[in-house]
Amino acid sequence: MPLVNRLAIVSMFMLLFSAISDAETDCAFIGETSIKDILWTDLAGVKTNGNNLLKTGPEGWNSAAFSSGYISDDGAFEVTVKGTSASRMLGFAYVNTDVRFEGINYAVFLTSYGRLYIFENGVQRGNYTTYNDDDVIRIERKKGVISYLKNDSEIYVSKIPSSGGLYADVSLYSEGASIDNARLFGVGSATVSAEWVDMAGVGIEKDMLVKKGGTGWNSGAASIQNIVGDGAVEITVQDNDDTIVAGLSGNNEDAGYNMIDYAIFISTNGSFYVYEDGFNKGSFGDYDKMDVFRIERQGTRVTYMRNCEPFYVSKRPSRGKLILDVSLYSKGAKITNATIYGASL
Repeated sequence: MPLVNRLAIVSMFMLLFSAISDAETDCAFIGETSIKDILWTDLAGVKTNGNNLLKTGPEGWNSAAFSSGYISDDGAFEVTVKGTSASRMLGFAYVNTDVRFEGINYAVFLTSYGRLYIFENGVQRGNYTTYNDDDVIRIERKKGVISYLKNDSEIYVSKIPSSGGLYADVSLYSEGASIDNARLFGVGSATVSAEWVDMAGVGIEKDMLVKKGGTGWNSGAASIQNIVGDGAVEITVQDNDDTIVAGLSGNNEDAGYNMIDYAIFISTNGSFYVYEDGFNKGSFGDYDKMDVFRIERQGTRVTYMRNCEPFYVSKRPSRGKLILDVSLYSKGAKITNATIYGASL
């Protein structure tokens, strides 16, 4: 094969991989209603005023604080800049090692001359941009990937994968340096695999929920976990010969689908539909095996997605607790990879 053709094929696969990676990142979830003002602990050379910090000691890497709360999964640490003439480090850490910045695993360095650097484990990753008063600086984790943002624009994506509990960690150098409006996103929630209750005519096989009875709307289950704020539920289509319904409900009323508040109806005819309280809201095309369907609530807005692409937004606002609720029609039908994002801890 000529070299130019080989290069073209390689380029095509790189573009495809990039598109898939972008989709996976974009489809990650951080609940905006699971926001907590940071309660600072391990105070050294600083004083607090709510979720704000002010350095009280002399110049040097001798003043610090650590958050009492943490994120266990997707989440973010965010501050609003007040002043551009003080040097300070802020970021995520797994443990609080000392008052210096080298122990911060993923950090933004705001210099006293208006430049912004990225440091990870004390190692400089680059001089990336300037910053100004009232800029919003954010370090976030989505699906194990750490990103750094300024005013919602991405600055840098870490090459070091992240998992486990992350705390906000700061170190202040200049006299009078401050950390302002410090908040954690994704506190008190997690991404979990569904654990089933109210099981009717179904069983568990290899982490799949499988219908055991004959054909009919007589088999279903609900998740023991719930969402109280922002959140989402997600399933993967294992076969294209199953008729199943999965969605979000306030309560599990029965094994059928007519009482599911926000549901995706996946049919053996190859099409998928949206149903809300048993009413058909429309057909939205055909699906393929291994498609991932998601129903997501942000605020009071419910959005339906296929492979991370929204295809319908509900006209009904949603409030209160929600569970994953499913109903299976076809003999041997399966619910696969049932996942809950923003599940209450």
